[in-house]
Amino acid sequence: MTKQKITIVLAVVLVLVSIGILTFVILRNLSQDPGSVPQSENPFSLLGGEGPSSQKTLQIYTRSGEPVTTPDFIASHEPLETPGGKFYNLYGPEYSTEGFTFSLQYSEADSQFLINLLTEPIGNARKDGENYLRAILNVTSEQLCELNTVVSVNPDVSEVYSMYENLGLSFCPNAVLLP
Repeated sequence: MTKQKITIVLAVVLVLVSIGILTFVILRNLSQDPGSVPQSENPFSLLGGEGPSSQKTLQIYTRSGEPVTTPDFIASHEPLETPGGKFYNLYGPEYSTEGFTFSLQYSEADSQFLINLLTEPIGNARKDGENYLRAILNVTSEQLCELNTVVSVNPDVSEVYSMYENLGLSFCPNAVLLP
């Protein structure tokens, strides 16, 4: 065979192997839980890498004012400027809640996270929000308990539980037990 034919054959083999690996990775991720909340906004994570955005970090603060360094979870989100500071919609609907179990916002001024539960059963919706928050911040459950986090539900979802100012994260002290 000539060099040109060998090069073409090697290129075809390389393309086929790449397609096979990509298909395997995608099918493996889909088979885990097709209805689950995305665990990362980093597209490189599907391929097992961290990608260029993993180098940026962000400093947030606990309720007691202690700094916590996290991946920069706001870099890909447009801030909403208000008199109270910048807010970021990190996950959830813009207009319709259909297909979403929770929404997640972040207030830069006070390092506060707001998880709003959008569907029943609200216990499952809270778990989805907790898992997503843990994944984007890359912190432990214990560290999450120290952060300024409010979990709420609207009256149209649960009139009973909407009366609570903060339902809390399920694994933190003083969390409200949800169905």
